Amino acid sequence: MASSSSTKPNPDNGTIVIVTQHEFNQFHKIDRILFTRLVVSLGRDPREAMKVVAYLVWLEKMSKDFQLVSKLLHWPDPSLNDLGNEAILA
Repeated sequence: MASSSSTKPNPDNGTIVIVTQHEFNQFHKIDRILFTRLVVSLGRDPREAMKVVAYLVWLEKMSKDFQLVSKLLHWPDPSLNDLGNEAILA
C-alpha cells in the first residue's frame, strides 16, 4: 500500500477527514467478524456471505441504527443463518 492514510471529502459537510489504515481496519472489524461467522461457523459460501454482509451494512446505514451489525454478532448461529437466508432473498 502506498500510503497509511487517505483523504476523502466528507459528504455531510464538505470537510476533509483523514483516516489511517488502522482506523479503517478497526471500523470494519465487526463486519469481518460477521463475515467469518457466516463462512466458518455456518459454512456459507464466501461470495454469498459477502453479499449478506454488504446488504446488512447498507441496511445499517439506511436505518440509521449504527449498531445493527454489532448487535447481530450476539445472535445465536441458527438465527444468524436464518437472517442470512432472508438477506439473500431480499
